[in-house]
Amino acid sequence: MHIANNNSGTDLIKKFFFLLAAIMATACSGTKYLSENQSLYTGASITITSSYPITEKDISNSELTELIQPEPNETLFGSRPWLWFHNIAGEPKKDKGFRFWLKNKLGSPPVLLKDVDPARTSRLLKTRLMNKGFFQAEVGYEIKTKNRKSRLIYQAKLSEPYRIKSIEYPDPGTTLEKEINEQHLQSTLAPGQNYDLAKMQSERKRITGELKDEGFFYFNERHMIFKADTTVGDREVELFLAHTPNIPVQAETRYSIGDVNVFPEYSLSTDSLKRSYRSYTFNDYQFFARGRAIKPGVITDKLNIKTGRFYSREETQLSISRLMGLGVFKFVNINYKEDKTAAGVLDASVYLTPLLKKSLRVQLEAVSKSNDFIGPSISTTFLNRNAFGGAELFQLKFDFGFETQVSSQQNQAVNAIEFGVEASLEVPRFMTPVFTVDYSSKKYIPKTRFKIGYRQQNRTNFFNMMAFNAKYGYVWTESARKSHQLYPVDVSLVTVQQEPAFRDLLETNPLLRQSYEEQFIIGGNYSFFYSTLNLDDRKYEKHNFYFNGNIDVSGNLLNLVQRNGTDNNNGGVKEIFGTPYSQFTKVSGDFRYYYKIDKRNLIATRFFAGVGVPYGNAESLPYLKQFAAGGTNTIRAFRSRSIGPGSFAQARDAGPDSLLLDQTGDISLLANIEYRFDVLGALKGALFVDAGNIWLVNEDVDRPGGEFSTSDFLSETAVGTGFGLRFDADFFVIRLDFAFPLRAPFLPEGDRWVISNIDPLSKSWRRDNLILNIAIGYPF
Repeated sequence: MHIANNNSGTDLIKKFFFLLAAIMATACSGTKYLSENQSLYTGASITITSSYPITEKDISNSELTELIQPEPNETLFGSRPWLWFHNIAGEPKKDKGFRFWLKNKLGSPPVLLKDVDPARTSRLLKTRLMNKGFFQAEVGYEIKTKNRKSRLIYQAKLSEPYRIKSIEYPDPGTTLEKEINEQHLQSTLAPGQNYDLAKMQSERKRITGELKDEGFFYFNERHMIFKADTTVGDREVELFLAHTPNIPVQAETRYSIGDVNVFPEYSLSTDSLKRSYRSYTFNDYQFFARGRAIKPGVITDKLNIKTGRFYSREETQLSISRLMGLGVFKFVNINYKEDKTAAGVLDASVYLTPLLKKSLRVQLEAVSKSNDFIGPSISTTFLNRNAFGGAELFQLKFDFGFETQVSSQQNQAVNAIEFGVEASLEVPRFMTPVFTVDYSSKKYIPKTRFKIGYRQQNRTNFFNMMAFNAKYGYVWTESARKSHQLYPVDVSLVTVQQEPAFRDLLETNPLLRQSYEEQFIIGGNYSFFYSTLNLDDRKYEKHNFYFNGNIDVSGNLLNLVQRNGTDNNNGGVKEIFGTPYSQFTKVSGDFRYYYKIDKRNLIATRFFAGVGVPYGNAESLPYLKQFAAGGTNTIRAFRSRSIGPGSFAQARDAGPDSLLLDQTGDISLLANIEYRFDVLGALKGALFVDAGNIWLVNEDVDRPGGEFSTSDFLSETAVGTGFGLRFDADFFVIRLDFAFPLRAPFLPEGDRWVISNIDPLSKSWRRDNLILNIAIGYPF
């Protein structure tokens, strides 16, 4: 990396930021284009006063703030850029063209004080306060205007809230009343709590759900009411829960399941029920189908609906979820209809619309990977969603690509050819060779996976690496947020054909050479996933989390078996089938936090930590298992796999050939923060900072400065920053990130911060420092 001191460049940077600040200041006020009698609405706040101590538990400010409408013009760093774009566009003469687009698509019209109805908002606030037990609340407002900008201050005066004195449930007369009465044991309401209409509505909803799970098919929330008596004491309320008068007979009836009819070949496009189907009975279920493409037992095992049981909404939803989880049906619907020949009986019809059993997908695309390689690739995937009649998913994947490394720091083109093929079979149940596993989850289906694959990577003039892999394991979901992967058997054979130039590079480093030697990796691994992303109940939440923890072990069991065996005259290294095997333990954790500022702005953060320890039969981790830093998904200001380990600097000083020698290590620490914002439609922008490095567990004399030290690792951390553009079309994301370094750990300790050398107007600085990352998908 070229480091230079350029004062003129620094002065230009200062001028650039001064100009940018001036533009932002112009966009800040947003009042320049308003008429004399107009005032820009800039938002509102709420002040709460009370003679009684009010806490967040009683009423939160955010709960009241959500009622305030309209939203003021959105701001960015204190300015209003979308309002500015709307204003500078003027009045377009046509309903198309750049000016129309700038004003109405990119820009946002001003939100004026006249657009606000504070009296209506005050009434809404008072109603919300009364629903929270503040029956004597008063709400007023004040308008503060300065420089043609107006802000509203709502003032709420509260007294002590009303509290629940007692809750009475209906006497257990009828079956329905008995079921309602029994629900008080699980009630979320209790004496002493503040009166809260929302909690009462939630209690009605909970009881209705419980009743629907006990056979009351037609019962709903409107058949049940809470009555409140506020005259029983000083700020106390007695609640009475009862069903409404003149409730329909059907709502009071408890229904059981009669016939269950299954249509495994139902089509939504045609009236399938009018076709001629063959009917047969299996495990008390009546099937209507032309054949048995999928074994009936696979379907009935996933159905919780049984003849003779009471109707249950929960069991119905679980049945739908489990049937969809098989992966062979496009739609699953379960309908109920009263049996005309028997009172209190519902007949069920299960309509299953199959997915296309076999499919072939071919993709031709330009790809970019985390090692800065870009180029054309073709991938083909064959799917059979019901390979053996038991909803087994068989996949055969093939991919081929020719790649060229693109980097401003790379002086020569380096070609690579990569080829891979993988066959996998996924069975919708736990399969073990010696015992049966009973999975307790009703909603999610466990799956057993078998995989076998081959991958070859050819770096022209350097090496040809071939990896054979076979694994067997399980995938299961514990809840909507938690899932697991366990592969007790994971075997790989890695062989490397080294070209003379590459062999010469490895000769100087015995530990690194072992990473590229032929070896077996025989072990297993486990992964745990926790995520609140993509959950319906958190779609609009401000805070989301993701965590992935992994543990990977190899060679331990085999080494234990061979403990008293021979070393095969290989310097103490044990072998299997004449090939050494690796022995190590590797653990890692990936934590991510996403904070949603508003609908246009998001802050995404990530912290990753991992360590792999070779021991016993190995002195270093295999190349495939080592950590690396730098590239499109880690520290984007540095070329892929070029950072570290530690302060080691050979990758930059040993000439162009050393750029091919990926820098890898046993320990990895990585931190990222990214501010993401909408630009226009599917076009997004980002500002980011990346930091991290890799280190070695043990000292390597051929890579000085690479060993991890608790006292030095912070000073050896690489830091980079930049900005990016992303085209997010929901089903795929194309990402362009421009990055440059702030701290280079390979420089002498006192010179590692390079912020003062930033000079984007200098061609040499851009050539040596600015890196363009092209990638598919978000970095994290």
